Amino acid sequence: ASLSSRTITMDALRPVLFGLTTTPQIWPTLIPTTLVGWIPLCLAPRWKYTSQLTLAVPLVHSVLYAAIFLPIMFLTPKEERADLNSMQDIFKLFGDVDIFFCGWVHYLAFDLLVARGLALDALENCKVSDLKYYTTVVPCLVACMYCGPVGYALYCGLRGLGVIAPLPEDGKQG
Repeated sequence: ASLSSRTITMDALRPVLFGLTTTPQIWPTLIPTTLVGWIPLCLAPRWKYTSQLTLAVPLVHSVLYAAIFLPIMFLTPKEERADLNSMQDIFKLFGDVDIFFCGWVHYLAFDLLVARGLALDALENCKVSDLKYYTTVVPCLVACMYCGPVGYALYCGLRGLGVIAPLPEDGKQG
């Protein structure tokens, strides 16, 4: 089935969230809400609210994603759905503003969750000092924020090389 008829279906499914009728109206709120999690993760990782904020922000984005994507997914007639094994269909699918929006929200939520995992590993398993956190972990978090998998790979590389490593059994940092 052709995706050209998808526009008509999608227009009928446009969500109304928080009094805003289009995803372009919601778009400007995404980065500021995401920064509510990223700023404390990078600047105040030991603050008592950082852990909760870095979970709350992706939760808000996940609810937003579900509210937009699930109606589209379940209410689009089967014959009009994209073949997820076809790069061409996926490319066409991302041409829709709401699907593109959902893709971006997906990245925002999961990049923050991955970065949170890296930070928690460094703080809880490796017991890094503040100096080591700001000089080795934060660059990984920034890379994760801008290009997710690169930040993850960088952290794994530093961890594998022992730059970010668990404390020795005597508890003294090297």
